[in-house]
Amino acid sequence: MNAEQIRFNNRVKLNEIGIELPSEILPLLADNNVSKSIKSGNEIYSRSMVLFSTICVALSETKDIKLENIDVVNEWLKEYELYNFLTLPEKDLLNKKNISCNKFVSEVESLAALMWSLNLYEMKPIDYVGNDFGEIFPNILNNSNPFT
Repeated sequence: MNAEQIRFNNRVKLNEIGIELPSEILPLLADNNVSKSIKSGNEIYSRSMVLFSTICVALSETKDIKLENIDVVNEWLKEYELYNFLTLPEKDLLNKKNISCNKFVSEVESLAALMWSLNLYEMKPIDYVGNDFGEIFPNILNNSNPFT
């Protein structure tokens, strides 16, 4: 199947669920390893909580804080049934395998986009500086429920 046919098929699938795109350019989603369904709000929210937890761990490592409570983070993810939303590199990070934390620190923008897509965060101007973003997340170390 060529790229134009793949894009056409993707457009048909999106139109079937009521999504119309203004541009003729669509990403290629023909790879069998890529999920072709639109995720639910709950799945997106769960993924954002997982991303938040790995960013916290990575930030603590890169700032030489050395989070001693990685086990608490793992338990929190398991208790709230979020562990299945981890990627393999995130599992490696949380299992204290030798992995660079810098990649995870840069995921803050991805996390903001996920929270924005759920209408839980309003994007700020590029020159905005503040720490209100962290306030929308649960306190993992206090075992705060992410779903309340």
